[in-house]
Amino acid sequence: MTKVFVGADHRGFGMKELILGECSPGFVSGQSPSAIVDLSAEGFSFEDAGAFSEDPEDDFNGPARAVAKKVLDNPGTRGVLICGTGVGMSIQANRFPGVRAVLARSKKDARLAREHNDANILCLGGDETDYDDAAEIIQVFLKTEFLGNERYRRRNSELDVGFNIDKEDE
Repeated sequence: MTKVFVGADHRGFGMKELILGECSPGFVSGQSPSAIVDLSAEGFSFEDAGAFSEDPEDDFNGPARAVAKKVLDNPGTRGVLICGTGVGMSIQANRFPGVRAVLARSKKDARLAREHNDANILCLGGDETDYDDAAEIIQVFLKTEFLGNERYRRRNSELDVGFNIDKEDE
């Protein structure tokens, strides 16, 4: 079973609750839309990584760090982060070497991020993406496997090397 850690700030909180309600049997959510399938039946389990209440004063940093750390501490897991635009979450999560967080606005973005970049955290904009689209993007992200060819492995291995201003482009 693949564990998926889900986190959000105040602007992504409502969508996080809907997603967890749909994905996890027994999770109590305020609403129950039917746009997303029960992914637990397909080998995914979900864990809420916060925020745990809707507080307009909270920031994206805490949940993004929590999900990034959990994904890094648990190889083979994935994460989903939701803030207003998805941008802040992706910037914060990508501060951790080994995290490949992607902001996806479409199923194609999610598919290519998994196939080519082996992305391990999906970031969504709660203000920018409607729930039905988010549900489909999440499903594609979770079900798509990394293609793993030599070119993609080589490119991805350089993501955590850092930028060396003295190095000439090859």
